[in-house]
Amino acid sequence: MNILTLMTSYKWLLALREELVDGLLSSGYGISVLGPFDGNEKFFVEKGCDCHHLEVQRRGTSILADVKVFNTYHRLMKQIRPDVVMTFSIKANIYGALAARVLRIPRVVSISGLGSGLHGGGALARLLLFMYRISLKGASCIFFQNTHNLQFMREHNLFPPRQHVRLISGSGVNLSKFQPVAYPADDLETRFLFIGRLMKEKGLDELLSAFQTLSRTHEGVRLDLLGLAEEDYTDKLRQAGGGGKAAYHGEQHDVRPYIARSHCVVLPSYHEGMANVLLEAAASGRPVIATRIPGCRETFDEGISGLGCEPRSAGDLARAMEEFVRLPHTQKQQMGLAGRAKMEREFDRRKVIDAYLDEIDELRKERQTS
Repeated sequence: MNILTLMTSYKWLLALREELVDGLLSSGYGISVLGPFDGNEKFFVEKGCDCHHLEVQRRGTSILADVKVFNTYHRLMKQIRPDVVMTFSIKANIYGALAARVLRIPRVVSISGLGSGLHGGGALARLLLFMYRISLKGASCIFFQNTHNLQFMREHNLFPPRQHVRLISGSGVNLSKFQPVAYPADDLETRFLFIGRLMKEKGLDELLSAFQTLSRTHEGVRLDLLGLAEEDYTDKLRQAGGGGKAAYHGEQHDVRPYIARSHCVVLPSYHEGMANVLLEAAASGRPVIATRIPGCRETFDEGISGLGCEPRSAGDLARAMEEFVRLPHTQKQQMGLAGRAKMEREFDRRKVIDAYLDEIDELRKERQTS
């Protein structure tokens, strides 16, 4: 039985779904992967996956480009002839799932977030609602990473009332890869760390403004930023990081050394499916500061393993960061340990993998008996 996986990039698949691919392969399934080549496809070729290149504009809104994506999905599915299609991104959930529906191929769809298009409202949101409604109809299973996204889609009737859905803990976190690391010494310096794409929707404007406010009254604060710069923040970084207090380190293959040097990981995002950055930070024994939004608020316990702030509010973010700076060093350490314990209880990636394997195994049984 061959499974076709549609996603944003091979890098994403390696970071968040490698264990799932390994589990499917070890269970005897064939795996085909379709997404833009970025150098990481070689790891999946070595595993025995059949890898295909398809360039998809993740944030594009061109109707002609999206029609082309749908046509390409449709053509390649007819060529690959998969038994099941699994989708893991907004474009794949709409156009890939729709192509699979047209070809009568069972679909397992993963909703990892609603995206800015639905949040923005207007004509684009109405179009997306319509497209979701026709692409999700008849899906074998729809996975959701938080209850807010599930409730939103139910309220907008994007799938039938009896649709089979499952709620999982995001992508989970690999507790073996992200292990607790010794908390930095109390050396009168507090290092905050941001990991994510440099873009407005990740709360970069609020973060840099809040840090600039904080650094005026606290000499020993530092801010490190990691991630792909999707928008130009050169000037704002320079303004916020006067005197070398803020440093941008580009996109890093391995974020663990940076987490180890940090006292706290900050993510003031506007919307998330389930914030993997916060899961990895907590698994490493680091407190977090994040916006109280679906996809972030589930990852920490207020005042126990992290601090929350209001989205789009530089003032409230600055308040939370200052509150953290003023905490006793031992309390910061205890928050990190509490975060690790929460990850072990609620976000073990093995449980997420088991949920996917259960659904694929059920589809195999149905196919064998039909």
